[in-house]
Amino acid sequence: MRKIIYIIIANIAILSISCTEEKHTEVKVSEVESLVTSLNISAEQLKLMDIKLNAIEEKLLYPSIQANGVIKPKPNHEASVTPRVGGMLDKIFVLEGNNVRKGEALFLISSPELIQTQQDYMNAVVNMQLYKLEYDRQLELRKNNIGAVADLQQAENKYQSAVANQKTMEQKLKLLDINPEALNNPITAKIVNQKIVTSPLDGFIYKLNAKIGMNVDATTLLAEIIDLSELHADIYCYEKDLALVGENQNVEIKFINKNIPPATGKIFRISRSVDKDTRSIIMHSVFKSPKGFLVMPEMAITAKILGVNAGKNAKTVPLTAIYEETEQSYLFYTSANNKDSKSFKFYKAKVKLGATDGKNVEIMFEQTVPHNISIATSNVSNLQSEFAKNEKAN
Repeated sequence: MRKIIYIIIANIAILSISCTEEKHTEVKVSEVESLVTSLNISAEQLKLMDIKLNAIEEKLLYPSIQANGVIKPKPNHEASVTPRVGGMLDKIFVLEGNNVRKGEALFLISSPELIQTQQDYMNAVVNMQLYKLEYDRQLELRKNNIGAVADLQQAENKYQSAVANQKTMEQKLKLLDINPEALNNPITAKIVNQKIVTSPLDGFIYKLNAKIGMNVDATTLLAEIIDLSELHADIYCYEKDLALVGENQNVEIKFINKNIPPATGKIFRISRSVDKDTRSIIMHSVFKSPKGFLVMPEMAITAKILGVNAGKNAKTVPLTAIYEETEQSYLFYTSANNKDSKSFKFYKAKVKLGATDGKNVEIMFEQTVPHNISIATSNVSNLQSEFAKNEKAN
């Protein structure tokens, strides 16, 4: 019995020692993880890795707003081409993509409607002349106290109505690019039976919807023309960022097509309505297309806008100094007093990131660091590789 009791006591003692050792090991691991990792790098290695050192800067930092958008032509730099008269399309003088000048012939249309309009005008001219003669006759009779006042008034009304009709038909002909004066004398008038549709502006044929032989009316869309000399970008800003943007603010425009270099623009108008679905506001920005590159309407873009009215002084480093790993951010730093040294002792320190302007970012260290330090600001992944090698060796 005593032997059994001794065995039980011995087992309890062994278990107690084992638990104590496990707790002691856990503490050691925790202590190691809390230490700042360091590594010695020679000046020659630093040069080979192209590591640049800079001090932490305190600067006025404005938030950078990232937005999406699309290229649009300016309102007076796009046009829908319609014939303004019904008929049949006989000829097409252009191809889709052609550059055209204002007034250049695009289409030829045979139009019975055009013939009828000219006939209506000539009838209006004849009627106006006829009613003028009658009005003048009644006016002369009335002066001689022969004609009745009622006859004069009736002749005057008919004459004024005929004048109004003639002027109306005259304007219709002008809209169709026909000179009304050529039809004032029905005997010598030459009636036009075809209508040449011309370009309303300089630009290029964006879309061509015409086919030979198609019947058209006054509103048929034959082509769309866009002038690429001036474009603007519709940038979609979210409601939460509206307080940070304003008119006349600069914006950097980048194209999804990476071959096209970025362009600098300016916000000239902010829409006064919010899209119910996306909760975004359209900001209209003008910009100059990069020279030698074709920028087309409906191209997708990204835009970077430097926020206003929200600047604050903050300790900042370039974004290139930040190393991201498993959702954590790190910096590599060394003493600021050993720039001419042959060897550098680097530390890897965890940081929290704050506001950014797209080039620099606000930092907050998660552990205490010396005041005078230099930060690695380029090729920090090379430093991380050296740290990883050192960890494996140890």
